Amino acid sequence: MLATATDVDAVRQIVHAERPDGGVLELPYDDLIVGIGVQQSYFGHDEFASYAPA
Repeated sequence: MLATATDVDAVRQIVHAERPDGGVLELPYDDLIVGIGVQQSYFGHDEFASYAPA
């Protein structure tokens, strides 16, 4: 399933999500683990990447 989480209703334990085709989903859960995406930034010093990998 591919979808983007748009909201979490912690009281009802439901994740609201939107599919790429615009469809809306309500996904119930018992336990929820949330992981967010990040992107490295070396503040204009890309040469630091070899010494401080992500």
